[in-house]
Amino acid sequence: MPANLTPDYRAAEARFRAAETTEDKLEALEQMYAAIPKHKGTEKLRADIKRRMAKLRGKIRQAKPALGQPDAYEIIKYGDLRIALIGPHSSGKSTLFALLTSDKEYARQDLISVVRSADAVAIALDCSDDMLLDHLADIREELAVYNILLAGKHTPQTGSAAGTVSKPAFVIANKIDAPGSEENFEALRDVYADEFDILPVSAKTGEGTELLNKVIHEGLTW
Repeated sequence: MPANLTPDYRAAEARFRAAETTEDKLEALEQMYAAIPKHKGTEKLRADIKRRMAKLRGKIRQAKPALGQPDAYEIIKYGDLRIALIGPHSSGKSTLFALLTSDKEYARQDLISVVRSADAVAIALDCSDDMLLDHLADIREELAVYNILLAGKHTPQTGSAAGTVSKPAFVIANKIDAPGSEENFEALRDVYADEFDILPVSAKTGEGTELLNKVIHEGLTW
């Protein structure tokens, strides 16, 4: 299907090419994304624009106060399958942990050690957070420093460097009921649905938790 790009998109693209600052480039990309027609023929282009936007936001963020390091909890299934629940501080991990384990007492643990010892990884993100794509990219980059690769169910199988550990992973898109979450969830799917299973959940209302429990308690199929 042809992209059939609009004049507004072409104008925004021209502004992007002429932009000199990172902020201006990001603004132009946001305008391109808003103007692009949404159909199957533009899926890859929209995903590419989202990736470029995330990269520029990362550059801007480097000049601002840190967002805070992600942390982790460990979920244990029947003493067998260990799943690391990780994500930024705002993602609702403590509520998710209580829902998934029926346990209100929990302890944050070191991200690297928990992921390294886990059989699989659940990445919790806050769908109302406009930075959720950046958070996911940051988590993957931080783990990559320690030779840990988060591999989604649909991640292409490629050769990896010696010593690299691959961990099966899926995404919990939490706070799906919150204002502003719908657009962020669509952006998350645009960029990552071809790689990760993404489960929309509201730990607050319980929406989606039945499927999430099924995924965890029936075991992962990687």
